[in-house]
Amino acid sequence: MEKNLFELKSIEKLKGYLFTVEKYQRGYKWNINQVQELLDDIYEFDINNNGFYCLQPLVLKRNLKKDLSSKSYELIDGQQRITTIYIILSLLEKKQEPNNEESFYEIKYRTRAGSRSFLKNIRSLKPFVGNQSEINEDELNIKWEEYISRFPQCNNVDNYHFFIAFCVIRIWLKKLNYEQLASFRNNLLLKTQVIWYEINSDEGSEE
Repeated sequence: MEKNLFELKSIEKLKGYLFTVEKYQRGYKWNINQVQELLDDIYEFDINNNGFYCLQPLVLKRNLKKDLSSKSYELIDGQQRITTIYIILSLLEKKQEPNNEESFYEIKYRTRAGSRSFLKNIRSLKPFVGNQSEINEDELNIKWEEYISRFPQCNNVDNYHFFIAFCVIRIWLKKLNYEQLASFRNNLLLKTQVIWYEINSDEGSEE
C-alpha cells in the first residue's frame, strides 16, 4: 500500500501543475479582508528572522495513479489559498513577461460551468478595474455589475469572488514601486512554502 507523502514545497515548485477542484467541494469564497491579509503577510514577512513563510496544508491526490511523473492532482483541501495565489501570479508574471499568456499553474474548477475558463482568462479583467486606487467593496460590486451586464453568461458565485479578488490584488500591487514589487515576488515564489500532503490512491477524496 502506498504511503501518504508529506513535504514542503515553495510556490516556485508548483509551476506547471494542474489542480482539479471537484464538485463535492464548495466554491471559492475568500473575501476582501482574507485576500488583503495574505498579500500583507507575504509582503511583510521578514526572511532575515525566519527561513520561510509557511501556508497551511494542501491535501492532494494524484489524478493519474500509475503515472508518477504526472503533475495533475485533485486538490482536496487548500483551494482558497492556491486560487488566490494563482490570481496573484497571473498579475505578477504578466508584469515580468507581458507577451507570455501561459499560466504559472492551472486550476480546473468543476463546481460550476465556466469557472475554469473565467479563471484561466482572468487577466482580461484589467480594463474593468480601471484606475481605482483604493479598495472599496461597494465600488467593486458596482464594477462587477457592470461586468456581468456585458457578459451575463459569466454571472455565477465563483466568478464573482474571483473578480473581487482580482480587483483587490491589482489595486494592492499598484501601490508598490519596482523594488517593493521585486521583493514581494521573491517572497512569494522562493520564501513562501506550502505543506504538501499527498494521500495515497486508495483513500477516498470526500472521506
